[in-house]
Amino acid sequence: MIGEIICVGNEILIGDTLNTNTRYLSKSMTDLGIEVAYQVVVGDHEERLLDAIGTARRRSDVIVFTGGLGPTYDDMTKETVAKALERTMVLDETALEDIRLFFEQRKRTMAETNRKQAYKPTGGCILKNENGTAPGIYIKDEETHYILLPGPPGELMPMFEKEVAPILETLSANVITSRIFQLSGIGESDLAEMIGHIMDISDNPRIAPYAKLGSVNIRVTAITGTKKEGKKLIEETTALLMPFLEPYCYSYDGRSLEEVVVEMIKDQHHTIAIAESCTGGLLSSRIINVPGVSQVYRNGFVTYSNGSKETWLKVPHALMLKEGAVSEAVAIAMAEGVAKVSDASIGVGISGIAGPDGGTPEKPVGMVCMGFTINGKSHGTTFHFNGNRKKIRDYSVQYALTTLYSLLKEELKISNNKKG
Repeated sequence: MIGEIICVGNEILIGDTLNTNTRYLSKSMTDLGIEVAYQVVVGDHEERLLDAIGTARRRSDVIVFTGGLGPTYDDMTKETVAKALERTMVLDETALEDIRLFFEQRKRTMAETNRKQAYKPTGGCILKNENGTAPGIYIKDEETHYILLPGPPGELMPMFEKEVAPILETLSANVITSRIFQLSGIGESDLAEMIGHIMDISDNPRIAPYAKLGSVNIRVTAITGTKKEGKKLIEETTALLMPFLEPYCYSYDGRSLEEVVVEMIKDQHHTIAIAESCTGGLLSSRIINVPGVSQVYRNGFVTYSNGSKETWLKVPHALMLKEGAVSEAVAIAMAEGVAKVSDASIGVGISGIAGPDGGTPEKPVGMVCMGFTINGKSHGTTFHFNGNRKKIRDYSVQYALTTLYSLLKEELKISNNKKG
């Protein structure tokens, strides 16, 4: 079945609200066997929304609307869908009672305008909203299914799981099974060249590489009649891909890069401490997000000034004068210093110029130096990133994790060779 998502609201069009609903709905609908082929954003304008509905009903089997179910005059999704389907609006007494109860439980008085939220197009079924005042609606008109959901993600997501997913599960005869391979150390163009011969002959499953921040992912998607058939196709395609992907693939089971790195640190009986300058604690934050990291994470330092590098990490003053704070030598000294003061077997140091000012011809904005030490063996590397301050800092963290992953992987390889 073909699915379409229509998000309603001027706040989305003008950029005041980040549209996270589309991403969530696309993934959730795909997992339920609905192929999302179209995504549309429409302002609070009846004629434009009518045009969008008319287009959607000609090409899609399932149309999911978000937003426009509030109590004010510009919340018009229900009324416009009713107009498009030539249905009248009727009051749902159960929905009205639920809205009244919502306010009573919070010791608030329901405004008369909230009564509008209890209306539905004739023939529509109310979808209960346990986290807000706007109930959703499900309508089947001929062979097209219309699902109306409120805009706030905190209301939409639990409603979808509890009310909508059971409906969609009954609609599609297909099962969509997918696996995402997460890669580091290779670019999208190099990857496409490497596995292009497999992509050319694979129609089902479909193989689609796509770039992410500092990494590349491959989504393998199979459309089958049963989960068992889908899993079989995914495993067969995995067997074809892995001889090429193995040097770069850190996960295909949904784990993040930081989760994999922390697991490697645990497995190799290491501990880690981190010293950051331009990234300001972002790397530590990524690491600390992993459950159970307290077993291996010693501590982190944000040593932004030169003096703090010298005082807390014991970076030699002479080295700072000779090489400058943004240099591989100082980044390595930061890594070695934080490992020593923290009694950790792994130390990471990051120093760079995130901009927008502070760059020179020799050391431009986007230059980031990193140092790593593992059991006393140190490494340094320098990257040159483009973009604004946030993007440079985000890239720095991603590449620090990628480099640490590669170093740990190489150390494990050496250790296994020695045992062999």
